[in-house]
Amino acid sequence: AKLQHLTESVKVFRLTKDILLGERLSRDSLKEVLQPINKTLMAQRFPERLLERGIAAKDLSKGQILQKRDIKERHLALIAQITLTRGQKLSADNARVENYFGHLPSDAIISDSSIGQLEVTRTIQAGSVLRMSDVKEADLIKRDDIVTLTVGRGALVITVSMKAVQNGKLGQQIQLLNPESGEVVTAEVSGPRSAVAL
Repeated sequence: AKLQHLTESVKVFRLTKDILLGERLSRDSLKEVLQPINKTLMAQRFPERLLERGIAAKDLSKGQILQKRDIKERHLALIAQITLTRGQKLSADNARVENYFGHLPSDAIISDSSIGQLEVTRTIQAGSVLRMSDVKEADLIKRDDIVTLTVGRGALVITVSMKAVQNGKLGQQIQLLNPESGEVVTAEVSGPRSAVAL
């Protein structure tokens, strides 16, 4: 055998049974096959790990060679649980991190760590992936809210109910009014309807 008579081989995956749209691609439904590289498509060459977290993107027939477009890859993403309307705050009740199969937008939100600080900027349908372009930082305090102000450090800490004079996001400085004395103080927003004295 001469070098010019040889060709490089690549591993592809042939289905050993029919797979329906949305079904998982298990190892017992596939067979690894070596084929000459010049007889395979680029789309048929993909890492095996794609199969471990994928489902069928369409009905697939026994005997066919899998292509990348036949597989919907699994991702974790923040998914709207109900239809969200503009200005609505996100919470654990209306948005959760779940499995998402398919193309994930580059600005998809994949963590719920700051979920309570965000609100949507447009209507989002239930089941949709939430994207950074869909949300903005929410006001945790709104004008005229009754706010719990924490004053003091160390062992001596007191809380006082104050009225917000303006809106405020996390970490912003806002003014609060003591309804009894009429005194106005500046405080830093520390959470929903809560602030710490400066």
